Amino acid sequence: MSVGLLALVDDVLPAAPTASAKTAGIVIDDAAVTPQYVRVFTPARELHVVRQIALGSLFNNFIIIPLALLLSAFAPWVLPWLLIIGGTYFCFEGAEKVTEWFGAHHEADDTEPRDERKLVFGPTRTDLILSTEIMLIALAGLDPDFGTGLTLGALAVIGLGARIVRSMPAVFRLILGLSIVAIFSGVSHFLERNRTDRVAA
Repeated sequence: MSVGLLALVDDVLPAAPTASAKTAGIVIDDAAVTPQYVRVFTPARELHVVRQIALGSLFNNFIIIPLALLLSAFAPWVLPWLLIIGGTYFCFEGAEKVTEWFGAHHEADDTEPRDERKLVFGPTRTDLILSTEIMLIALAGLDPDFGTGLTLGALAVIGLGARIVRSMPAVFRLILGLSIVAIFSGVSHFLERNRTDRVAA
């Protein structure tokens, strides 16, 4: 298993610079998502909101990475369409920002109370789409067979982890049983040695 993982890492390292170069622009945009939403809150709430956005981003990646690997391995024709859909969404969002910059916005927005859940949902949704675009662009720069190997490797690691987690109760019971046996053995050996020393004295 370790040999297979080392071979997988050996395949990943040469492909990483190419994928990083292609996704650099979107990664910069992704890094700028959180500050523009957090600045509307008071300093006392900023860290809480950042934490909520970070948890949402982790959940997004938990969904995106396995799904993107599976699509690249078994349905690669879907990836360009997903890129087009994501790009269309960002075009719409950019046009909306431009119209707001020219003054086409609702005056009541500034007076309405800010709902944290809605404002956290905004950057989380944007991060979901940006992260998907980053993953798809990175996968597009890799060899077609690489996605299949990476998917199989990821599934093998996940399966091994699930097997370990599933067997943890049995392992704990075994360790507990061995510990109890060792404790009783040590105590009985100590008592026997103490009794022998008393008899010898």
